[in-house]
Amino acid sequence: MGGRKRSKHNINNIITDAGESLTEKVEIADYFCKYFSEVGAKLADKIQKSKRKVYEPRRNVNSIGLIEATTEKVEEVIGGLKEGKSPGPDRDLRQ
Repeated sequence: MGGRKRSKHNINNIITDAGESLTEKVEIADYFCKYFSEVGAKLADKIQKSKRKVYEPRRNVNSIGLIEATTEKVEEVIGGLKEGKSPGPDRDLRQ
């Protein structure tokens, strides 16, 4: 890319977590493969689990159409509507 040469690094020896020295290319490759395939899960286990309800408000599944209404309130709301107009989805008739 762009005429730049990458420098190559060879790893000839590594020491495992158990203190074992690996010198064979296949052993080193296998060790790196195993390490990087497990590191994500290990880190994920260390993340503290959050409580979902802390971030989301409680939902009331019975909130639509199940509120108590008096005859007077219904007449007041209907009387306040303009003829030939629709309140649309963003207007709350309970106000």
